[in-house]
Amino acid sequence: MELVPLEEILNRVSNVYEAVIIAAREARRINERRLVEQEHQLDEEEEAEEVQQGEEKEFFIAEEEKVTVQALKKLVEGKVRYSYNNNKDLSGG
Repeated sequence: MELVPLEEILNRVSNVYEAVIIAAREARRINERRLVEQEHQLDEEEEAEEVQQGEEKEFFIAEEEKVTVQALKKLVEGKVRYSYNNNKDLSGG
C-alpha cells in the first residue's frame, strides 16, 4: 500500500485538520461513484447471465486502492477542489 507523505499534503493545505476534512469528503465521493459503477456492472452481468445460462462463470477480485489513499493522492495532485464558507456573522441573530 502506497502512502502519501504528510509534507506533500501540507504543501497543498494549510493544516492537517483541513486535509482530513477535504480528503474525507473526497473519499466519500469516490466511494459513492465506485458503488454506482459496481451496481451498474452487476446489472450488466445479470443481463449477460440470462443470455448465457448453462456456461460456467469465472470470478476474480481486483485489488483496488483504498478510497482514502486515492483521495489524499488527488488532494496532493491538486485534483480536488475545495472552498471556504466565510460567514462573518456566526451569532445567528
